[in-house]
Amino acid sequence: MSAPAAPKATTTRQMRLAASIYSGEASQAWRHPQARPDARLDLGTFVEYAELAEAACFDTLFLPDTGAPARLAPDVMQRLSSLSVFEPLTLMCALAMHTQRIGLVYTASATFNEPYHVARQVASLDHLSGGRAGWNLVTSLSRTQSANFGGGPQPAHDARYRKAEEFHDVVTGLWDSFDDDAFVRDKASGRFVDPRKMHYLEHSGEFFSVEGPLRIARPPQGHPVVAQAGASEAGRELGARTADLIFCTNLSLEDGQTFYADMKRRTVAHGRDPDDLKILTGTAIVWGETDAEARARFEQLSSLYPVDVAIHNLAIDLEGRNPDDKFPQDLPPSLGSQGHQKAITDFARRHDFTIRQTAQALAASAKHRVLIGSTTTIADDLEAWFRQGAADGFVVISPFFLDGFRDIARHVVPELQRRGLFRSAYEGHTLREHLGVPRPPSRYRRA
Repeated sequence: MSAPAAPKATTTRQMRLAASIYSGEASQAWRHPQARPDARLDLGTFVEYAELAEAACFDTLFLPDTGAPARLAPDVMQRLSSLSVFEPLTLMCALAMHTQRIGLVYTASATFNEPYHVARQVASLDHLSGGRAGWNLVTSLSRTQSANFGGGPQPAHDARYRKAEEFHDVVTGLWDSFDDDAFVRDKASGRFVDPRKMHYLEHSGEFFSVEGPLRIARPPQGHPVVAQAGASEAGRELGARTADLIFCTNLSLEDGQTFYADMKRRTVAHGRDPDDLKILTGTAIVWGETDAEARARFEQLSSLYPVDVAIHNLAIDLEGRNPDDKFPQDLPPSLGSQGHQKAITDFARRHDFTIRQTAQALAASAKHRVLIGSTTTIADDLEAWFRQGAADGFVVISPFFLDGFRDIARHVVPELQRRGLFRSAYEGHTLREHLGVPRPPSRYRRA
């Protein structure tokens, strides 16, 4: 086996940063004394978030989402601010009108959507934003989602990923429905489109039958950026073949290095340049003027999480277990996110944590690693992960939502820029240009 793919040794390699704007989706941050409890339905809050991120030259905004809330015990349900949030595409279209350069990546499930709808929606956002759209391709397993989308049986893990792979191929095929120069719009001749440059997909597969063409011109990026977050075997293979961005959960530098090397190897095995896949690990950042101040802020926020809410946020089936028992190491494979379950289980074993301790340590970070400290402490950590082959960048999660993100944009990002790790100005206009990933040619041009 060849050696693990290391980051390219150039002086121009730049860190990539995505701003998660539903930071800690099941967060209790709404209870913080300085928080606005209604922020998740306040467009002005999200506009300010987007403008802060764009002024700091973040590559993209990122909006995670699930299609329907879980049906939970009332004691847990009553506490969740995530019960009332904007539909992702609607919010991203609004933010496109308030920004000029930053990317707009949102989540749409391949399990509970139709590829024609997603292809047209993402292509429309790409046109509206001038080439800044991205689609986070996920699979879903949730009784409540299934109950709200037809009520059929929940598919097995491998079937979900086979469906997602076919879904991706249909969506990207539909984006190629028209050549880049198909729309001639010649008033003199009356010819609006060249029919020779329009293509019918004529797809017939295991899950979908789609004729095409898509009712919109080829997106400015050719294909809007595709992100993926699966860390199981099937998820890694899907990401290595199809994604431009990988959003991942790694709770230690060593885990990050192992995952990074594995994904770069898989990317090469699929005939791609390893640099064309950018790996961003989720990182919840809590900033303070000093490390002690940051730790106090984090502990204040963590104290707002009742233990049942914190355990729920792990998204692992721990029903009936004593919170003060050691975190179980023999859980059956998750029907949901196997990558998250493995990362959390390894984290608990490494620290010899109980269920309660594990849940409380990760409660405010949406299950991702927590980075707490002053500007220098945070920048040193991010630089270590970046330079030591654990990540191409980070999905920045702010447990304090807008207030916390303001600290990150005003203190941490300037230090990364001072160190030459992160841009001080956008290099281009499209999300692909920000990320440094190529614009794909149409499959019909290739043929």
